[in-house]
Amino acid sequence: MRPKAEAYAATRAKRASYGDTTHARAFARDNWLGPTGRAVHAAECAVLERLIPRSSGDGLALDVGCGNGRMLRELRRYGYRPVGLDLSAAMMALRPVDESLIAVEESVHLPLPDGSALGVLAHRYIYHLPRPHEVLAEFARVLLPAGWLCFDYVRWSPASVLPRIGGVRARAVALHRSHGVVAALGAAGFTIHSEGVDGAVNPTWVRGLAPGVARALLHPDRFQRLVLRVKTYVLAVRTPG
Repeated sequence: MRPKAEAYAATRAKRASYGDTTHARAFARDNWLGPTGRAVHAAECAVLERLIPRSSGDGLALDVGCGNGRMLRELRRYGYRPVGLDLSAAMMALRPVDESLIAVEESVHLPLPDGSALGVLAHRYIYHLPRPHEVLAEFARVLLPAGWLCFDYVRWSPASVLPRIGGVRARAVALHRSHGVVAALGAAGFTIHSEGVDGAVNPTWVRGLAPGVARALLHPDRFQRLVLRVKTYVLAVRTPG
């Protein structure tokens, strides 16, 4: 099977796994409800807090690929009215009870009118897509002029070099080169506002480590040599026009 076909096959398998109720509950419990998961969440929020603009009103901010909705409260804290979108009803069933979610079949067809959102967060999402061009264009459609898009992508991952080991295929990530991301954003009508390079730490990798070791890996500003700086965070602004 050719690499591109393999990537799409991995995406389909991943969608099926996240749609399974048993897997979704185990994923949330094992990855995000334990101490290492909470530490990863805190570390990621620290990065997003430096990038995402604050709002003084009640503007709409979308969390696309929201999973169990763990970022919705952060968007609310930044001053937005957050709405999460995901294709997995099983994952969304695990959301905080006070948050709003919308189930979507495809992120290239969001059930929202043109120019309805101030911001789009696509955290831990773009690297699930072999070709992000269409979803970037859809994000631009639902954003107001000068609205923002914040997302991350990876340039290397252990999951990318172990695709044939049992169980890994469904979790394999799509890698993107920086120049390709810049081109895709420009084609969709975005201009990059700021970027940040950070470590790509998955709760699965650090779960079971001694708490002190896990905390060290989750603070790359203090332990930069211990963490692979393979993830890029991007804040882009929709170009009016």
